[in-house]
Amino acid sequence: MEVATDMIDQVSYECGESSGYIDGSKDGYEYGYHDCILDLVKKRNNYTRTRRRKIRKLLYFTKQKLWGVALLLLTFLVAVWSGGDMTAGVLTVPMSLILIFSKRRWLL
Repeated sequence: MEVATDMIDQVSYECGESSGYIDGSKDGYEYGYHDCILDLVKKRNNYTRTRRRKIRKLLYFTKQKLWGVALLLLTFLVAVWSGGDMTAGVLTVPMSLILIFSKRRWLL
């Protein structure tokens, strides 16, 4: 015969929230059960918050790299339109390369 156990009961037992089983009162079981549910909700919220933070960071650095590529393309377009004068490139090429390859936040 298969033993069916509630996952929350198992987790509450592992967390030490099994006072209802030890002292024989039903209130201890209820407290442990509710504490375990609250712990699971906190873990889920923390996981969701961490995942959102990672996605936000990924989007930020993708946007930064795209701005760097756009600045580099703009520099070369200005050089072509000005007949090969790369004076603006002295500042914009290093700035765009920093935006593309940097792991620091450079945009506001």
